[in-house]
Amino acid sequence: MKKNYFDLTISYDLTKLSINRKDNFNCQLVDERGTVYDGFRLSQSKTGKVITVCDIDFQKSERDNKYQARLIFRKTDDGFNTRNVRKGSDCIRIPFKTGQDGYREFWRMIAFLYMWRETIDLGEFEDYFSVTEKSLADILPKIANVENRKVVLENLEKLSSVDLENIDNLVNTTKIKKIIEIWQENKNNDDEKFWQNLFKENNFILSQVFACPFIFIDEQFFCGGKRGTNKGGVETDFIYQNKLTQNTAFIEIKTPITDLTNKSLYLGKSDNDNNAIYCINSELTGGINELLNQRNRFIQKKDSLEEIERKHENFKCIFIGGMISSLTSGQLKSFELYRNSLRDVEIITYDELLERIKGILNIFNE
Repeated sequence: MKKNYFDLTISYDLTKLSINRKDNFNCQLVDERGTVYDGFRLSQSKTGKVITVCDIDFQKSERDNKYQARLIFRKTDDGFNTRNVRKGSDCIRIPFKTGQDGYREFWRMIAFLYMWRETIDLGEFEDYFSVTEKSLADILPKIANVENRKVVLENLEKLSSVDLENIDNLVNTTKIKKIIEIWQENKNNDDEKFWQNLFKENNFILSQVFACPFIFIDEQFFCGGKRGTNKGGVETDFIYQNKLTQNTAFIEIKTPITDLTNKSLYLGKSDNDNNAIYCINSELTGGINELLNQRNRFIQKKDSLEEIERKHENFKCIFIGGMISSLTSGQLKSFELYRNSLRDVEIITYDELLERIKGILNIFNE
């Protein structure tokens, strides 16, 4: 009797097919019109005289009452008669590596069979999952979807502490790498708002400037001084609080290209002169006075509408701006003399803060 094959070289629409029980011992492959197929046609040569087919026979398993799909791959002529093996060969090899072998059609057939896993015994194949570049790209957005939160959490709870730590490290490593990449691409960005947004979206960055566990409270925080007409008042870029003591810290954000010193010498004949001194730039001194004013207004509580608890144990003031790498040796000396003389304000440059972030990345990589 002539065999009938569903031709995957013509139609990829496998929704028309189903696997139905023929009797208590066998299943059969049928389409919506009731046509029965013996398997799939996977490929055909340009002349049409060499065809690759897969014969499928379903037989019931006593172990789980599922039907095992038994597959036979054959190279046939145009009448579906098995081609003779070449002299000196034991079999005809079908590597499924080219379109002529029908590798696309082969995997479409496998995907179709997997859809019927409730009926077909797929053995260990059903329980095995391999992460590929494409599958990972499809899976990660689904895991991140808020609608899947409950399912994701339930399955994460089943993981060992080692697996959870590995996942956490992968997420943190990726996040920090992305921040470093954005940082380096914008090292000459003079848009203060850009940097404020970056720190707001990744508020753990600013936590790295503290030796104690400080946490982000708010941005553009109102410190006090507002009049009854709702005008005036003093605001700070960011406010942090010690998680344990509730002590408060004020952070003023400038940009990486903020000048830390003036360009010209104040004293000395050359940059390498032992007496070389540069004046501190007004952007830095102005920013520091801005911070001190914010702190003072906050302490005085004058006309303040905020409800944050005020702890008065030596508030921290931190100025972030400029780059050490932009300074000459003489400018660096003047900057360090000035910075280390300050009692109430800590100055941190962008490249110093970036190095702290890279240090965190190294920990995760290890």
